[in-house]
Amino acid sequence: MDDVKEVDADTRQGLRILADSTKLKGTEGVARRLNKAAESGSQSDYDQAETIFDSLPVDKRQTIKITAETKAETIRLTNERRKESAGKKSEPVKPALDAKDELDALKEEMEQALKG
Repeated sequence: MDDVKEVDADTRQGLRILADSTKLKGTEGVARRLNKAAESGSQSDYDQAETIFDSLPVDKRQTIKITAETKAETIRLTNERRKESAGKKSEPVKPALDAKDELDALKEEMEQALKG
């Protein structure tokens, strides 16, 4: 039995981005093929998607490329920010008053209320 070759996770992510960008530019059939390749991960689906994408006119591919690169960069920056914020430990909120100060303030309020 043949071993089915698969593309790596980064390639699959790139295919998804490319499919989204292709769909935005009105090329539904090509986008579907790219999505299929991304979902299956098989090398043969990738090769078919590549052939179909490469058959698009050069100007259309260039427009799609710019859109895909922008989206990929946005995803990269978002992931970096998430990692940075996950690495930062939030400091606990310090109470404005400690327990003794709170009791003293409450006592003072009660005395004021009793004086009337």
